[in-house]
Amino acid sequence: FIIYKTGVMDKKKPSTYKYNNVHEFMEVFLDNDMVRRRENTNPYKFNISKKNILYITLSFLLVINPNYLFNTGFKLSFIITFFIILFCENYKIKNKLLSLIVISFISFLSSLPLVINMSYEINIIGFISNIFFIPFVTYVIFPLSLLSFIFSPLIFILEYLSYFMEIVSMFFSNYINLTFIFHHLEFYEIIIYYTILILFIYKKLFVFFYFVYLFFLLFKPYLFKSNYIYFLDVSQGDSSFIITESFNT
Repeated sequence: FIIYKTGVMDKKKPSTYKYNNVHEFMEVFLDNDMVRRRENTNPYKFNISKKNILYITLSFLLVINPNYLFNTGFKLSFIITFFIILFCENYKIKNKLLSLIVISFISFLSSLPLVINMSYEINIIGFISNIFFIPFVTYVIFPLSLLSFIFSPLIFILEYLSYFMEIVSMFFSNYINLTFIFHHLEFYEIIIYYTILILFIYKKLFVFFYFVYLFFLLFKPYLFKSNYIYFLDVSQGDSSFIITESFNT
């Protein structure tokens, strides 16, 4: 991000050249190869892909603090960012609304394994609600929060809009709830999931295999019976819930 913003990375700005005389100008004008040679020999041109910037940032942060690797928010941020970059490199969507929906969907799919292992359930309405929340936060909440540092009366409006966003979020959670329960995903299952998702982005033909595998993970407890122990943290104390292979409790 720093490399990109400081202008070290080439931003594809049109190059300007200085000519010593009219003859040199005509030579360059008539010879496009000379223009390309000048562009290729630009000593300040330094291309770094967005994925490489992500890898450099990831490596730098892990060197500073390796414990970030166990932070769920850290992993979610980089995984979602990686898949968004991967998608944008392969697809160009000009319609802003459609682009917002697709990015929200890609973010939802890329975060599934971590969310499942964190809460053992997913809510399909989550990525739909993001269609509203992402532009609302980007174009309203975030700019308003910056302005509130300068104009303190705006804090009241910011708090009101934040409360409104919380009310909408509670409405989606309580009244439009499409929740699916999953079992804990093993490491190899997560690797297979992300491999299929990457192939799905590169080749649309893998969309079928992706959803087949997703349904397999959803119904795996019913296909391969095993014993499960759930530890419940309730207000009056802890309790254990045991399910045997024959689904006896």
